[in-house]
Amino acid sequence: MFCSRCGRPLDAGIAFCAGCGAPVGGGAPGAVPTPAPPAQQYAQPMPYASWGDRALGYIIDSLFVFGVMIILYVVRLILLRHGRDQPFRARGRRVVLPEPDPVPPVDAAGWPV
Repeated sequence: MFCSRCGRPLDAGIAFCAGCGAPVGGGAPGAVPTPAPPAQQYAQPMPYASWGDRALGYIIDSLFVFGVMIILYVVRLILLRHGRDQPFRARGRRVVLPEPDPVPPVDAAGWPV
């Protein structure tokens, strides 16, 4: 005898299937259950977007990235207040650096003269 729900073989004299727990009915002894139709395991594949849809998506993505770059550049200008990030500047005045030490003259071999 077989379980009508899962198809497992059943022992004589049991009230429930050991595999699925379904109650064992008074079906004909040795009856073979009809298997359930197989469930669809995977969804149907989605079709690819057309060339025009992909080109439009590329243009929209490019505009979005360009807009973010513009916003970041404007924020940088506002935070740095037009030139405070330039070297050798302090409070709007140019900082005068000391002159470097002169290099002593050397001959062709690199020895001081």
